[in-house]
Amino acid sequence: MTYISLLINECDIQEFTVAPAPDGYGQPIKTWQIKVVGGVSYDDIPCRHVSGKGREVKVGQETHIIYDELYVGDIDVTVQDRVIID
Repeated sequence: MTYISLLINECDIQEFTVAPAPDGYGQPIKTWQIKVVGGVSYDDIPCRHVSGKGREVKVGQETHIIYDELYVGDIDVTVQDRVIID
């Protein structure tokens, strides 16, 4: 059994961007769009979502409680991205 065969879900990785045209008041329109890195679109990528009972993760001085885990292949996903599980 390979790692890739364990990725039983599909995910869309989106990033927060500003639309090229402003709204009616001249303000930038912020929107989510599919992330593209190096010409590769992060649309319907293999992933695995696992819900847990919560555990503490310390990042610097801050402590976060993590309930969900997301496993993906060799791709770049950051905390600023949004993941939609299909």
